[in-house]
Amino acid sequence: MTDYNDKARAVILAALMVFSVFAGTVALSGTAAATAENIQAPNLTNDQPTEGDTVTHELTYNVDNVSKDGNDDVFYVELPDEYNATDGTLAANTESAENRSSGSSISDSSSLSIVDGPDGDGNDDTLEVAYSPTGSGTVDMALTVNFDLTHPQVSSDTGKDVTIYVNDSDTASSIDVQTTASNVFTVQDISSSSSKRAGPGGSGSFDVYDGEGTVYDGANVYQGESDIELGGSISGGVVKTAGNDEGVTLEVPDIPQDQATGRYTTNGSNNAPGVTVQRPRVTTLDVNNQYG
Repeated sequence: MTDYNDKARAVILAALMVFSVFAGTVALSGTAAATAENIQAPNLTNDQPTEGDTVTHELTYNVDNVSKDGNDDVFYVELPDEYNATDGTLAANTESAENRSSGSSISDSSSLSIVDGPDGDGNDDTLEVAYSPTGSGTVDMALTVNFDLTHPQVSSDTGKDVTIYVNDSDTASSIDVQTTASNVFTVQDISSSSSKRAGPGGSGSFDVYDGEGTVYDGANVYQGESDIELGGSISGGVVKTAGNDEGVTLEVPDIPQDQATGRYTTNGSNNAPGVTVQRPRVTTLDVNNQYG
């Protein structure tokens, strides 16, 4: 009888030990932390800026599976080295985030700032912001960051990349997920005489249908043109260089029909950056009807 009891106790003890190991495994697996993933390709406004211009951009992107544990989730948007706070070519404006499922906003826990960033290359070329969504599980986030860039001179149209990093729950300052998007924006070269005009705000092509857009150093403009902006090195305005109207300012955005023709520059000197005002004229006129 004693042997039977001893064997029974041994079987029960073994079963308890197996159950304890199993329960411990379940508890351990239940505490595994979720990690942010799947950064979706960003979208940027004003994605065809002109060299030399300062342009306001807004970048939007999505990140999935961000932990809702109340700890800081840090998001970084890294720009090319030529855009940085030291040179004044990068300025931070605003940021926002929301739950993509519910549409509710998520408040930041650390406001938008400019930092060196995860690459640690010594350039303050990265926008940093933190959020700390609370609750349980994870959240799919939509994020927006607004900033100004002063674009460099380029020898040809040049695409620029953007890298996004996420540190979920501020885990020992490590990066949990990152992605680099190629050619998010393209800086337009205006060095050729045919590229002295761009679209409104310096983005895209000049609107020849409505006759509006931005002109740059070396452009020809015409009496009576409307909705004209001065961009790049002449954005501060230009004045007449010589003649009876020397020193007169070129009126924009609507150039008067009686604006004096000739050279207008930033300081009145003929060799300074500027534009040339001309009288409009028609040299060729084609009239087509339904028969061609």
